[in-house]
Amino acid sequence: RELEDSLLKNYKDKYIAIAKGKFLGVFESRDEALDAVKRLKPRHAIITKVEPKKPRVIELGMSLFEVVR
Repeated sequence: RELEDSLLKNYKDKYIAIAKGKFLGVFESRDEALDAVKRLKPRHAIITKVEPKKPRVIELGMSLFEVVR
């Protein structure tokens, strides 16, 4: 939670990229993050926008519900 709060405080609405087990950086746009990932030619990568999580309600079955944050 501490890391999430720090990211939101410093990098809200920016993009982060992770590839080959490394944090590649913070980027202004998704395209910039994608370019950084493509240079490494990884098999898998993560690009995500830093934004607050939206709570969701999930059904657990038998009329049970839980709010996931």
